Amino acid sequence: MSLGQTMLTAGFVVLLIMLTISSNRMLMESQETVFEAEAIDIAADLANALMTEASRKKFDENQANYGTNGVNAFTSSSNLGPESGEALSSLPDVAPFQSVSKFDDVDDYNGYTRRVDGQTITGFIVSVKVYYLVSRTNLTQTTSKTMLKRVDVKAEHPNYLPSGFTITRIMTF
Repeated sequence: MSLGQTMLTAGFVVLLIMLTISSNRMLMESQETVFEAEAIDIAADLANALMTEASRKKFDENQANYGTNGVNAFTSSSNLGPESGEALSSLPDVAPFQSVSKFDDVDDYNGYTRRVDGQTITGFIVSVKVYYLVSRTNLTQTTSKTMLKRVDVKAEHPNYLPSGFTITRIMTF
């Protein structure tokens, strides 16, 4: 074999290696995009499931006293979260979720987190923040008790959805 043929063959081998590496990179990037899209779908489902769970609870622990005390009967903004006897054994909560049976009102979910595994992607963290709003026209967080609570549920995954997926619902008494 001549030197020219050897160099030509070596050039083709290098070109073949570069094409293989490039196509492998494209396949991996495509697979990563698929996982990210699937993670968004799963995160949306998980956030909606937790929001539905919280929405089925009563507005406030003390809402029975609303008739005599108005909004002053509601839980203060500094005490939003589980009341005594509703504390969970550990956070993040894992299935079967203790929140289902231990929490009785929506603000018990303030500061709550759970670890959830999807069918194809595991390790999602779903967290909740609950706070009072000034009014329907002024959706600013307030420390005053009002008839409006905002519930933010965020689902995130460290690899596929680090910035998270958040849904919000305004609860009205």
